[in-house]
Amino acid sequence: MLWILYFLKLLTSNFLIFFSYKDYKLNTNLFAPNLYSFLYFLKMHSICQYKSLVDICVSDFPEKKNRFFLTYTLLSFSYNNRIFVSLNSSEVEGVFSVSSLYNSANWAEREIWDMFGIIFYWHKDLRRILTDYGFSGFPLRKDFPMSGFVEVLYSHKQKRLIYNRVVLAQEYRNFSFEHFTAFWSSNKFYLVNKLNPSFFTNYNKLNLETFWELPKYKIQKFFLSNKL
Repeated sequence: MLWILYFLKLLTSNFLIFFSYKDYKLNTNLFAPNLYSFLYFLKMHSICQYKSLVDICVSDFPEKKNRFFLTYTLLSFSYNNRIFVSLNSSEVEGVFSVSSLYNSANWAEREIWDMFGIIFYWHKDLRRILTDYGFSGFPLRKDFPMSGFVEVLYSHKQKRLIYNRVVLAQEYRNFSFEHFTAFWSSNKFYLVNKLNPSFFTNYNKLNLETFWELPKYKIQKFFLSNKL
């Protein structure tokens, strides 16, 4: 481990942005063009032996210029150690594929392309893997609408699945709260006197601070008796 830290310290000036070591885990951040050569070094060098790529995680920050933050998790079976290699990328700039180094990166990079739209150069088969044929957009981006653009439904007339554009009905979006505000401010709403066991004999004006301190069964009985 000390040898790895020593090499990383030498690479920090013009290869890495920074690196840290905490809880027996290495965290590095590097420039995107240096990804392939750095992972090649981590896999092939005798002091590293990071032979396994566990996964690739992506976070989206739309407010930043380089909105995508990628993290590669590597595992060394020889030294029982993990390293996290992170980098930033934008919508236009792509990332070099490492599928020729790690076979597990093949599907991981295809999923990232499908969900986020990040281009991986030198990938032999960069196709969508999760979404349907002809899907438009990238679902896991923060600016992608929750409802999507297209909905799939079965047409009994055509006897097959069809695709329609999503249409959101707006008829039930306008609510009027005049009835509720008028009720709370009217004289029909009274506070039950807690000192009198018989309900609705003595009425006080509305006092929300003390009303919600009543037992739950009294509040329910008050609303049910007034048919509210």
